[in-house]
Amino acid sequence: MAADMKLETYTDKKGQRRWRFIAANHKQIARSSRGYASQDDLITDLVFIVDKDHDADVYTDSRGEWRWRFKKDGRVIAISSEGYKRRIDCKTASDLLLDAKLV
Repeated sequence: MAADMKLETYTDKKGQRRWRFIAANHKQIARSSRGYASQDDLITDLVFIVDKDHDADVYTDSRGEWRWRFKKDGRVIAISSEGYKRRIDCKTASDLLLDAKLV
């Protein structure tokens, strides 16, 4: 995994598995966009994100902030945890996730 980032998996209130990436400053920078029934499905999507040659879909939200998301087979599987004022900052954040290494 990229330096200064930690992957956390947890069970949500509905009993589904979720993940999030936490930066060195303890700030959440990315999270799963949905819950997973199994840990295997969660891992499959994480591997897709960090092992594929693709870019994030970067867009502006209703507040005019930049956000990113990753899609697999037409469905969103990862989203930014916050909006960014500048597109370049949003792109840099999504690239951090692409540079992550799952061990």
